Amino acid sequence: MICKAPLGEQAALVASGPQQYFVPPYLGHRGWVGYWLDTDDVSWDDAADLMTDADLLTAPKVLTDRLR
Repeated sequence: MICKAPLGEQAALVASGPQQYFVPPYLGHRGWVGYWLDTDDVSWDDAADLMTDADLLTAPKVLTDRLR
């Protein structure tokens, strides 16, 4: 799974769990982060948090205001 990450979070995530997080090709230089879903260690809560954060970064302000 590849998601847009908040500024500066990509490096922190990859450093904290290089077996789970990775810098994706083509979008990694823009701060996006990858999360391996094909391992035994998948935390679905972490995956959901990553997707929610990515959605809040890309969704229109009208929609994100309803969630915050």
